Amino acid sequence: MGLVYFLLIAWFALSFFLLMKKSLSNTINILTFLSFQIVHINFFTIFTFKLNYIIPNTNPTAFTTILLFRDLSLPFFLLIYVNLFFSFKMKWAKVGITAAIFLTIQAAEHLFLLLGYFHYRHWSHFREALFDFSLIIICLLFAYLFRKIFSKEKNLNDHLSNL
Repeated sequence: MGLVYFLLIAWFALSFFLLMKKSLSNTINILTFLSFQIVHINFFTIFTFKLNYIIPNTNPTAFTTILLFRDLSLPFFLLIYVNLFFSFKMKWAKVGITAAIFLTIQAAEHLFLLLGYFHYRHWSHFREALFDFSLIIICLLFAYLFRKIFSKEKNLNDHLSNL
């Protein structure tokens, strides 16, 4: 039953991302997605399989659900966050979207605990919240960095003469 819940969550994240008006270009979104995936998969692997802070359920359905959230839902929620963050001008709107995405991620991970798909060992809800908030900051930094790089590249290419 948990797989159905997380398929619906992934469907919602993907459809919302595809239908929303994006403030960042497709190139920046793709690079942010891939860079975030590299960082998140490495940290998740270290915390779960090397340090055993988070013990995943070895049931194939549960493990597939964990991978679905880790590889699809979470990155697309963060891409939604980054695009909305750069589209809003008011600080209260930026704080509000940060809180909404953070609480969405926390609720999904709490659902994992309730369904028994993983449990904590030498890990806590506070550490999970810090980890999730650091992932939000990392994704925002990647998007900001790629946005700066591509704006400089665009400025350099604008001054070239047309032949």
